[in-house]
Amino acid sequence: MFTFILVIHVIAAFLLIFIVLLQPGKTDAGAAFAGTSSANFGSSEGNVLTKGTMIFATVFMLTSISLAYLSSNQNAKSMLKGYSAKPAAQTQVPAPVAPAASAAPAPASSNLPTEPAKK
Repeated sequence: MFTFILVIHVIAAFLLIFIVLLQPGKTDAGAAFAGTSSANFGSSEGNVLTKGTMIFATVFMLTSISLAYLSSNQNAKSMLKGYSAKPAAQTQVPAPVAPAASAAPAPASSNLPTEPAKK
C-alpha cells in the first residue's frame, strides 16, 4: 500500500510541476498596486490548466498526508518489533566447572594470625 501511494505521489508531483509550468504568466502584474481589476487577482473562471492544477494539488496533498501517516505507523511498529507482551523465557545458567583433580590443595587457614601484630 505504501509503495502504491508513493508512486501516485511522485506522478502527481511531476504532473503538477508540468501543468504549473504550462500556465501563462500574468502580464499586468505590475498594475496590481494601481487598480483592483479581476485580471490582477485572477478571474473566477478557470480553464483546463487551472482545474488540472487544483486536482493534482489536491491529490498531492492527500498522498502527502497518507504517506506521513503510514510512515509514522511503520516506524512505531518497527520500534516495538523487538518487544513482546509475553515475558522472556528463563535461560539456564550453566553450572560452574569443578577444578581438575591434579590441582594443588589450598593452604590451611590455621597458620594465619587472627589479630594483627602489636608494636
